[in-house]
Amino acid sequence: MKRGVDGLTDKQRELLDAIITHGDVGKACEALEIDATTAHQRLYRLRKKFATEKRFIETYARYKIRIADTKGTYL
Repeated sequence: MKRGVDGLTDKQRELLDAIITHGDVGKACEALEIDATTAHQRLYRLRKKFATEKRFIETYARYKIRIADTKGTYL
């Protein structure tokens, strides 16, 4: 599984581009000749990754604030 600098796999990026181009998941599936289940699995993994990354960013931001408050240094 090859990931680009944006963290998306080629297939995830291809699906997102197809949804933008064709307007919905069903039409994107037809254009890409993939099953709807496959598309929804890819989207699920994207949402899961987003949630994980979002929690990481929020946690890091809280630590930055705590360090600034206690040490006077902002990371």
